[in-house]
Amino acid sequence: MRKMSIITTAATVGLALALPPAERGVAAGAGPFDGAWSVEVDCPDVGDVRGYNWRFSAQVVSGVLSGHYQSPTTPGTGTLSGRIRPDGQAVLTMVGRTGPEEMTLYHERPGSPIRYTANVHFDAHSGSGMRNERRACRLTFTKS
Repeated sequence: MRKMSIITTAATVGLALALPPAERGVAAGAGPFDGAWSVEVDCPDVGDVRGYNWRFSAQVVSGVLSGHYQSPTTPGTGTLSGRIRPDGQAVLTMVGRTGPEEMTLYHERPGSPIRYTANVHFDAHSGSGMRNERRACRLTFTKS
């Protein structure tokens, strides 16, 4: 009986190592947040600074979220990423470039670097949170 257990374990490990990295997570079982998500970043008007709304898709693989926004008409871009803990809590980081100066605090020139974090909570089908620095923006997530 012990020999069978060792053989089964060796075969399982061998199969896992033979799979491409993207399929190893599937073989081990997907995490509760893994999959495709829709993301919305909504930043309201602040004084003379116009608000903006970014909508884009993101993927969660092995509990790590990664998504990218690219404006079709301005230099505004952003990559949102971070690890979602098993309890659904996450601190995500947005790194990118500003869009039009009328939509940026202090009217920074378009294409200026941006970086901020957001505290977010996820459940099985949705998530929400707020930007931590400079401006009160709401982040909303819906699992596809």
